[in-house]
Amino acid sequence: MDLAALDTAVAESACKALVLVNPHNPTGRVHTRAELEEIAAIARRHDLLVISDEIHAELTYDSHRHIPFASLSPDAARRTVTLTSATKAFNLAAIRCALTHYGPDRLLALRDAQPPDLYGAVSPLGVVATEAAWRDGDAWQRDLLSVLDRNRRRVHQVLSTRLPQVRHHIPEATYLAWFDTRPLGLTEPLRPGCRWLSAAELRHVPRRPRRHPGGARPSTAAGADLSGPRPRPDGSPEDSERSADVSPRPGSRGRGLQTPVSNTDSCFFRFR
Repeated sequence: MDLAALDTAVAESACKALVLVNPHNPTGRVHTRAELEEIAAIARRHDLLVISDEIHAELTYDSHRHIPFASLSPDAARRTVTLTSATKAFNLAAIRCALTHYGPDRLLALRDAQPPDLYGAVSPLGVVATEAAWRDGDAWQRDLLSVLDRNRRRVHQVLSTRLPQVRHHIPEATYLAWFDTRPLGLTEPLRPGCRWLSAAELRHVPRRPRRHPGGARPSTAAGADLSGPRPRPDGSPEDSERSADVSPRPGSRGRGLQTPVSNTDSCFFRFR
């Protein structure tokens, strides 16, 4: 992260608010304490409101640590609005339940002065599901992180061996990845529908034209097929060269945490 460039951009634009996504979507980057403290210093220097999206915090892999931005200092706490939800880590999308923590008292007062249903009501089912996930879901989530960790390494291995020209870093959190596909020279924009990149065997299923030319954002939240060979009943491994298609059909759900195709501009993997 180029923090000096961020400081300069804030000063030149005279912006009043900074949206921080940590862990980052789609790169999977988890910002270090030193980075966050420098961002906090920039926010203090320019008197910024910080809106901290931390919805992927519970999907942080071992050797990395998510640090809530508001926990850095009393000043950071006073100027930060933290957004989070159980929907990403526990596959509860569309249940209409998220949490907002207001550090600035003036914003909380403004929110409280609004009609309670102005921005939509919280789903009772969402509240119950969120409480259940955070209260009783630790063991399930540990298993989930084990699968996602295996999947992200598998994706990196396949890219490194089959498409070494595509730049990619193993994500430090989330079930997403970010590929720099510019070295492939793919200049044709994606259109709604399906398109195959035969060299990589990537299937893109966008909902709308991609907004980031030269990049691809796949989900690695798939089932065991993506993670490698599964054992046969006798304990021996399956043939690792078999075809494993983990791409959901339009209108259906994929295995694991994959969201409906109609609601995503990500892509999915097909390995041979």
